[in-house]
Amino acid sequence: MDIQEKNVVAKKKRRRFLALHQWELILLSILACELILFKIYLPNLLNPATMLEITINFMEVGIIAIPMAYIIISKNIDISVGSMIALDSIVLALCFQLGLPQMVSILITLICGAFAGCINGVITTKMKIPSLVVTLGTFSLYRGIAYVVLGDETFHAYPDSFLIIGRGNIFKIIPISLVVFVFLCMIFGVLLHNSTFGRKVYAIGNNQKASRFSGVLVDKTIIILFILIGVITAIASVILTSRNASTRGNMALGIELDTITAVVLGGVNIAGG
Repeated sequence: MDIQEKNVVAKKKRRRFLALHQWELILLSILACELILFKIYLPNLLNPATMLEITINFMEVGIIAIPMAYIIISKNIDISVGSMIALDSIVLALCFQLGLPQMVSILITLICGAFAGCINGVITTKMKIPSLVVTLGTFSLYRGIAYVVLGDETFHAYPDSFLIIGRGNIFKIIPISLVVFVFLCMIFGVLLHNSTFGRKVYAIGNNQKASRFSGVLVDKTIIILFILIGVITAIASVILTSRNASTRGNMALGIELDTITAVVLGGVNIAGG
């Protein structure tokens, strides 16, 4: 192969790379511009300790975005996550009011999140209703239950041992919520790209009918996805409740839009697949 042919091959590889990673390159360019502006106008913000501390304020969005990516890849959506956070936090508060042990209270909260997600999944698959419509309904239902139970009151009688979850640091610098986020990223990343379950999720998002004919249990997989997002949302609810040291009926308002935006900006196709 002469030099001219090598140059042609190299150009084709570059074009292919740019075509495949165009969105990532755009995001990296925007991030680079932001970092330059921060360096000029807010130099102290780029301090590693400051940036780690800032992550505490938006880890709930990042945590929920992980399973939300699965949901959107499967050509579904869940806009009830903010209401689920409020409902899970109410359940957590009631458990503490009853004097249940901390770990038992958290476990019950996770079960509540799984049940709420299961409702979304079952209605979507068994009644053949679009997930957007289903979760729009449960968005109002779960938030309404939270308001009915707690009203305008605020529960804040949480022990210090519980507040460590949302406010504590490992090695006095790394937030616990960030560690939870990174751990979930690794688990869900491997599950999506290196497992049969992940390939099923992609297949369902690309063509649900073809997936059924290929032997994929589409309904079961979608229900599992909604249960997963329910459990992870409950984890986010525990972290948010711990960080705020309070439970309110109006907590996490609008977080569903932030989560979906994060997923789409992260490169997931909103059309699924």
